[in-house]
Amino acid sequence: MASAALKTALTNVRVFDGQRLTDPTTVVIDDGTIGTDADGARPLDAGGAVLPPGLIDAHVHLHGPEFLDRLAARGVTTALDMANSPEQLAMLRDVPGTTSVRSAGTPVIGPGGPHSRMPLRPRRTTRQISGDPARDGFPAVMTGAHRPAHSQRG
Repeated sequence: MASAALKTALTNVRVFDGQRLTDPTTVVIDDGTIGTDADGARPLDAGGAVLPPGLIDAHVHLHGPEFLDRLAARGVTTALDMANSPEQLAMLRDVPGTTSVRSAGTPVIGPGGPHSRMPLRPRRTTRQISGDPARDGFPAVMTGAHRPAHSQRG
C-alpha cells in the first residue's frame, strides 16, 4: 500500500474524457497512478474544477529541463521533440515529476530541401545526406523527404 503522502483524493472535480464533462466526482491519485480506493488518501477539494486528460504536444524544440517544467505546468504530460541530439535527449528523459519526452531523432537534412538553407545552432547534431541511400547508410530508400527547392513550385 502506498503511503498517505503519495495518495491524494481529488474531490469535487469534473473529469473531461475527451467527449463529455462528468458531474463532480472523486479521483484518486495513488503514487502517480489513477485509482479508486480513497482510503488513507489526503483529500483535496477541487472546487468543481475540470480535470482534463494529459495533453500531448507533438512538435516541440526542447531547450532544457526548465522547458519541460513549463510544459508540465500547462498540462502537457508528453512532448515529441523535433531534432535534438541523443546526448541532449538523454539528459531530459525519465525526469520524475515533469513532462515525458519522446523524440523524432537526430535530423537528417536532404540536399536542396528547405531545411538545408536554415542556419543551425552549433549545439545541434545534424547530418547532410547525398541522396544515395547506400552511401548515406540507410538500409532502405527514405520516403517523405523534401523535394529540391526548384521542384517545389505549385
